[in-house]
Amino acid sequence: MTETRDSGDRNERHWVWSARGADGSPVPDSVLAKWRWYSVHARRCRLEHYALELIILIIAAAIPVSAALDGGAGVGAVLGALVVVGAGLRQILGLNENWVSYSQARYAVEKEIALYAAGAAPYQIEPAARLVANVGALTENEGQDWSVRRLRGVPGGLAVPPPGNNL
Repeated sequence: MTETRDSGDRNERHWVWSARGADGSPVPDSVLAKWRWYSVHARRCRLEHYALELIILIIAAAIPVSAALDGGAGVGAVLGALVVVGAGLRQILGLNENWVSYSQARYAVEKEIALYAAGAAPYQIEPAARLVANVGALTENEGQDWSVRRLRGVPGGLAVPPPGNNL
């Protein structure tokens, strides 16, 4: 019998939801919650990144079209200003950087869950407690990296903070 867990997202059929430790115990809910957070937010950042890039591309392409159609200097200037605003948002939001960072954290959590399920080192003794501790350390490090990006003004500064971030 397969245990059903409500993930609340489109990844509810992902293998992590039904993974069990070598001793048959389920993956702790706190670990699944962190995996889900990174999964959802990586996807969101990816989609928002692509949407912003597409909008910038369309507006930039409209500049020569407006000139060819005698739209006037004002139309071209407004479109150019919108491209600059879009490029500024790209830098401020750092969606691409967050997408990459959140995806790396998600896959790192998946790796730990896989090691836990296989009973591999270091999950032979107190496996659930070690999994919670290891995933907690991974996500804490990612949260600290996010904080550094935000405090330094590097792209990625205005996104949602990862779980465990103490800012």
